[in-house]
Formats: sequence, structure tokens, C-alpha cells
Amino acid sequence: MTPLVSIIIPAYNAEKFIAQTILSAKSQTHRHKEIIVVDDGSSDRTFAIANEFAGPEVRIFRQTNKGASAARNKGFAESRGDYVQFLDADDLISSTKIEKQMIDAVVYGDRFIYGGKWKIFYQNPEEFVFSPNELWKDFMDPVDWLITSWTKQKWMHPSAWLTPRHLIEKAGPWDESLSLHDDGEFFCRILLQSKGVRFCREAESYYRKGIDNSLSSTFSEKAIGSHSRICQLYEKYLLQYTNSDKARKACATNYLAFYYTYYPEYKPLTRAAKEAAARLGLHRGAPQGTGLFYILKYILGWKLARRIEHAFHRKVHIRASIL
Repeated sequence: MTPLVSIIIPAYNAEKFIAQTILSAKSQTHRHKEIIVVDDGSSDRTFAIANEFAGPEVRIFRQTNKGASAARNKGFAESRGDYVQFLDADDLISSTKIEKQMIDAVVYGDRFIYGGKWKIFYQNPEEFVFSPNELWKDFMDPVDWLITSWTKQKWMHPSAWLTPRHLIEKAGPWDESLSLHDDGEFFCRILLQSKGVRFCREAESYYRKGIDNSLSSTFSEKAIGSHSRICQLYEKYLLQYTNSDKARKACATNYLAFYYTYYPEYKPLTRAAKEAAARLGLHRGAPQGTGLFYILKYILGWKLARRIEHAFHRKVHIRASIL
């Protein structure tokens, strides 16, 4: 029997995008699927628009606002699929995305998690090209995937994955206390329950950026605290699995990336991150940032460049909120 795939869409104030995202899910050439939309207490027309698609294949749920992780957990609890596709309400997947990954799943089995190529877009996915990185390949050891991801500071956005249900059941639900980078924490646990990653180049997904109220575009106190805790959880999970030098360096790289990103603000958290990296044997890394940051870094040094970058983006954010 063809495996059932559950496409779970958490949605909050996504009236501009939700119809396009649901259509993206409905257009999947993998026929044996169910689509579950969980409206997380939206104050706009998200629920009403999503409800227009309700039917045998599409089920719509509504809950009070609890956050994206809680919406995903609700969707998973209501799902029946052998495999799960998480799809954020502003992201898209190609019509053959799930079919291509399921072809691999039939061959390699449900001990692997299945990844795919993805790209950033703002309005139209055709605007940008794919940018391959070190994660765009098979990994027969999940630890190798995590070490590569963290040392290279590369990632896979949630919609790129297709995950066997039993791996989610073993790893546990999304942590509803987390916000920023909650997907990284969740899939870290999934990966460590898996046999590895099978990468499917024909499976395409599209990650939308440029949304004013998106969590990933804000530096709230709660979000930064979440990121700090996730660095600690990464260390806990990986070093319980293997306490190798490479694993310790990868964890230290996460701490240093946190320090470089938020310097000179959030001083207790950035100081703690720098100390944690040193404890793990890494005292220096490569600060990353926007194009503005890289230009200024070579002229003024990374610390002053970061201060200017933060001031610039804060000014732009305040101006946008006024307008």
C-alpha cells in the first residue's frame, strides 16, 4: 500500500500566503496524502481563507495562540501519515517534492530522514537560483550531518525535510518553550534517532523571507533566550551521543556564532556563550553577517562593524514600524 504522507501547516496571521501554500500542498503528485492546517489564533482572515479549502483531503483546526511549535504538535496529533511534511504557512514546495522523496523512501526505508534542495525567495520562487552547500549530499551518519551543519554554519529549512513518523515519535514533540531556531532543536533530535540523511536533488522547496513580523527577523529578548538555550541543548544532545573532538568543536562553533551574532548586546548571554566555546576548546571563529557587515569588518574590525550593523537595522526597523 502507498504510504500516507501528512502535510502539516501551522499558520498565524498568514492571510497573504495561506491560500498559495495550501495549493502548493494540494498540487502534490504523491496522491496518498492528507493536509492539516492549524490556525494558531490568527487575528486576520487566515482561518477563513484556509477553511475555504476544507474537505476530505484538507482538515482545518483552530487553537488559541500558543506559537508555531504548539500548532505543529497539534497538527501531528491529528495526523495519521506514515511520513510527515512540515510546511510553514508562507513557504512553498514543488508539485513533485514529496513524490521524489517517497521514491527514495521506498528504496532506503524509514530509518532515514529525507532532505532536498531549497532556495530563498521573496515574492516568486523563480526570482532566485539554488545555492548548493556542504549539506546537499547523503550522510550515512547523522552525527556527520550535524557536525557539518554547525562547523560550516549551514542549515536546512523545515519544509525541505520529509520525516518518517516513527522517528518523530521516538524523538518527541516540538519544544513549545522555544521560539527562535526551534526547528534546529527539533530536527537535531530527529537526526540522532535516524540512520542518516538521504538527499534528493529533485525534491524542491522554497523558503520565503522579507516578512516584517516573522520571528526570524526579530531580536526579541525571548527569541535570543531561546537561541541561547538551543546552543546548550545542542551540546547536551550531541555530546551524549559522541564526545569526540569534532563534536566538541561543532558545539563550540555554535556558541561562538551566537556570541558574534549578538555582540555587543545581551551581555550575560553572549559572555556565557564565549566562555562555553572556550570550555570546549575553541577561542576564535569567523564572524558572519550581512553584506554591510563584511564590508565594514575589513575596514573597522568585526566589533565596530557589528555595532554599526545593529544600529543600521534597528533604525530601518523603527522607520518601517512608523510607516
